[in-house]
Amino acid sequence: MFYYYPPVAESNEAASVDQESIQSHGVASVGLMESAGSKTADFLLSRTEPGDFCAFVCGKGNNGGDALVAARQLHAADREIGILMIMGDQNLSEDSAANYNSLRKIASESDGIRFYKNMDELFPQPINWWVDGIFGTGLNSAVREPVATCIQEINNHPAPVLALDIPSGLDGTTGSVLRFSIKAKATIMYGMAKLGAYIEDGPYYCGERITVNLGFSGPAMQKINRFLFDEDHHPDNLKNPAFRHKYQAGIVYILAGSEGMTGAAVMAAKAAWSLGAGGVVVFTPAGLMPVFEHHLPETVKIPVGQPSDKWFMPAHAEQLDDHLSNKHPSVILCGPGSGKREETRQFFRKVLEQHAGKMVIDADAIHTLTDSTLTRPDSQNLIITPHTGEFDKLSGKSPDTFYERLNSAEQLANDLNITTLLKGQPSTVTNGKQTWITSYPTHDFSRFGFGDVLSGFLAAAYLHTTPEQACLSAMLAGIHRLRTFQKQHPNRIAQPFDLISS
Repeated sequence: MFYYYPPVAESNEAASVDQESIQSHGVASVGLMESAGSKTADFLLSRTEPGDFCAFVCGKGNNGGDALVAARQLHAADREIGILMIMGDQNLSEDSAANYNSLRKIASESDGIRFYKNMDELFPQPINWWVDGIFGTGLNSAVREPVATCIQEINNHPAPVLALDIPSGLDGTTGSVLRFSIKAKATIMYGMAKLGAYIEDGPYYCGERITVNLGFSGPAMQKINRFLFDEDHHPDNLKNPAFRHKYQAGIVYILAGSEGMTGAAVMAAKAAWSLGAGGVVVFTPAGLMPVFEHHLPETVKIPVGQPSDKWFMPAHAEQLDDHLSNKHPSVILCGPGSGKREETRQFFRKVLEQHAGKMVIDADAIHTLTDSTLTRPDSQNLIITPHTGEFDKLSGKSPDTFYERLNSAEQLANDLNITTLLKGQPSTVTNGKQTWITSYPTHDFSRFGFGDVLSGFLAAAYLHTTPEQACLSAMLAGIHRLRTFQKQHPNRIAQPFDLISS
């Protein structure tokens, strides 16, 4: 099934789409502004009644023009309108000036539109909604006066705020606050979602996020290579097909476990089994077999090494060859609960160098990739699942912001020819060419054990799809099962095993 993933753009990308649509594809700029204002008015009409007072605070650019269009349309629907041009009404952008002059003419011929010189004049009005049309995505420096004080006064007022495209004062690319930012009840984003609305401080300042179509040209939009990934997608590809036998359904091979951390391997194995793998085979140091015999009756367990071995060692890699098979769909999952010992790192190095096909590298096994001398088979299709700390160690960088880490993840995935599922808030999936970013909260998964469940889901999902779709499907399985559990047990905090049994 084909899914549409909404594009999410940096501020400069959004500006490029706008300009290319206008200059190269004949889309009228005034038409785009009219469309933006109309969608804004639709939102406010659904949340106000005739006679309600909407206060529009507008800047000099097209963001202010979008607000002025909305004001005109709301006035026609019997809403009371207040207009404050916070930086004056001179030197407006061309389309904004046209809409400002139109609104002035309408105000001269009818009641219900008033223009104000400052916030002090506006405050005595019984304001039902504020509309922030000051900056939009065009701001790239700290907010200065008189806007700084204006923003603080709006935030301190009890009426809700609708921000246009992005709250004024919030960086539309990085999600950082540029000294002061509007705290919106809702943000209506034009044409495409804005990256800054989903990262760092963005979710807090944006409130409800709504993206509306304006009619930008297709060729311009297709140059955006980041997309939003929402929990409302349905993982149809995870429904267990009617395979004739277990080998057709596929086998997940799990190389996991060390003394004191067997729980991670157990959770990963149970998660893979619960998502429909035809079989799960766990390779583990022989000294840990009693644990797995007790907790994993549904899986095949293959001990490696001697009964005294309680973590993987390089020599164990040779014992895998007789058991790993590419004759049927299979995925090798490495790492859950394996530990950070040097012998174990050398074991995973051998595995990575000797085995092709589909692999998922999780937890401590990820550190194996920091070895610049590692040589992997060309036919190896690798997914890694680091959290931010593991990723920073792998990349050799210590980014200060999510935006910097996102760019680093995209570069690393491209350089190593891998797919990366970077766990965090939000979580991201990237192959270096395209990136998907979760639009739903992921903080419920930021506890021990949930990453192991995710790796098991991922390995099972990867049996019959692409690396990117496997990552998205695994995350969907997690959030859907979490929501099911929360509905059934509203007063309990979900544990990792709850996602396996849901």
